[in-house]
Amino acid sequence: MLGWFRSKKKLLSMIAEKDSEINELACQIGILRAARGDVPDALKENLPNIRFQWFGGECPVPDNCKVELIFRDGEIHVANRPQKWEWAHCRVLENCPTDIVAYRILGDYE
Repeated sequence: MLGWFRSKKKLLSMIAEKDSEINELACQIGILRAARGDVPDALKENLPNIRFQWFGGECPVPDNCKVELIFRDGEIHVANRPQKWEWAHCRVLENCPTDIVAYRILGDYE
């Protein structure tokens, strides 16, 4: 029975990792499209109102973006250089309070 539990836990971990990769790619595609002007104006205008859920990994936005970071403990910070923050989730503690769990793109940082 314990072997099945480990297999299920490993499978769920793999699924969460793939979901994170898909989320990251979708965000990067959206950012690139917005930068090229391939996104409808209505979406561009609403980009600051969209919160992207985050499951850990490399920073999904370019460093010239201004983003709002939402942490697991509920803290919210605005980052002018998002790549300087730790986007990967803590491997030591489960549900680490400093994990970024969502973000919003507020615009370009100049």
